[in-house]
Amino acid sequence: MKISFLENGLDSLKKGIGKLTIYEEELYLKKNKTDHRFFYLKDAILNLHHGIEVLFKYILNKESPYLVFSNINEHVHNGFMQMRQKGCSSIFETESSHKIHTVTYNEAIKRVTKVLGLEISKELGDKLEDLERLRNQITHSEIFFSEQSIHFLFNGLLDELDVFFLKAIGEEYKTLSGYSELRKNYSEYLEFLKKNNLEQLGRVIQNLSDSFDKHGISMGMNDVKVLTDINKAEAIIKALLDSGAILGADFYNGHCSGHLPIIERIDKEHFRIYASDNDANYIFKFKSLLVYLPEIEMKQGPVLYFEASEEEAEEKYSDYIKYRDMTNINVKYVEYMEFEDGKVIISPKDIYRFYEEKENNEYYVMPKYTDVFRFYTKGIFCFINVQPLDIQPFDIDKIVNLDAKTLEVALRRNLNNEYQNFH
Repeated sequence: MKISFLENGLDSLKKGIGKLTIYEEELYLKKNKTDHRFFYLKDAILNLHHGIEVLFKYILNKESPYLVFSNINEHVHNGFMQMRQKGCSSIFETESSHKIHTVTYNEAIKRVTKVLGLEISKELGDKLEDLERLRNQITHSEIFFSEQSIHFLFNGLLDELDVFFLKAIGEEYKTLSGYSELRKNYSEYLEFLKKNNLEQLGRVIQNLSDSFDKHGISMGMNDVKVLTDINKAEAIIKALLDSGAILGADFYNGHCSGHLPIIERIDKEHFRIYASDNDANYIFKFKSLLVYLPEIEMKQGPVLYFEASEEEAEEKYSDYIKYRDMTNINVKYVEYMEFEDGKVIISPKDIYRFYEEKENNEYYVMPKYTDVFRFYTKGIFCFINVQPLDIQPFDIDKIVNLDAKTLEVALRRNLNNEYQNFH
């Protein structure tokens, strides 16, 4: 049997992702959860740790086989002699292989960064240390750790690994997502869309791909991903708008729109979505953005789901809170009129006076204003899709009370099914 460093590492990463996927389905999709899911999580940690360690050793070995050994001792000397004598392609094919010690996980990472000078982000470095700590506990003792801390560890880890290994290894590395396939088949995808008179969708895919490259997002076609980093979410939205695509949306308060010319971050935590056909602004606190890219052969554009965080209403609005009872959610919000000069009318009495003056004064010139809906309820706030492509997303009322992670897991499990048949 012969398996190279690269093949060995990629296989373990793939198996780790498989176990992680099963764990997430057990956790998020099953009503009757059992502790058996922890064994899938254990296997995911062990496989991912092994795959990462072996790929770091592959990077070292590619630069120089001497970097892989913990010490250049007599066993290594003998191994190289046997290689030459027997014409072996690797020192690990020789009789000395079982006596030769390679570097540890931590030392491999240190040599890649210190000796080879490859940069690892602080976030990835911290996550790799956490993974080592968990692996050691699993391997050497009883296991006691917070499930929530594991979720934090895996949030963004796979993207970070793909970005690093793709840069360090090159095209030989196959990403954990479909990102490497997107890069490989990029020109063919654009040509396919052009032949089918879908140049607009081609511009969307092109802009998204560029944004993935720039912001370290590992994603391909027939893929789904939750982004909790508001900066990355903002970049994805900008890429869509800059493509010239016309975006439509359904909101969790029952409103819908066929044209969203403005989707922008207005402060550290909030987004504003302007629907021109409603002449209304929709403001919410960001929690995550879920991005779904269908197979290119489906000839359908991406669908995005904004998830809103729950928050308390501002004190100045406390007397004007409204609730709208939808099918699966009771939406808390305030509604007001905002004028070009910044003036706001929110009280029913002031709104009545405004319209009364309009009715009773024939010379009254109504100032331009926009309706504003400010929301405070958590849930899937809206879905956004590219117009007029024939995409049929879920009814918003069926998924509104889910969190984006649960929706991501459900979508991933059903990616091979027809989108419109998923429930």
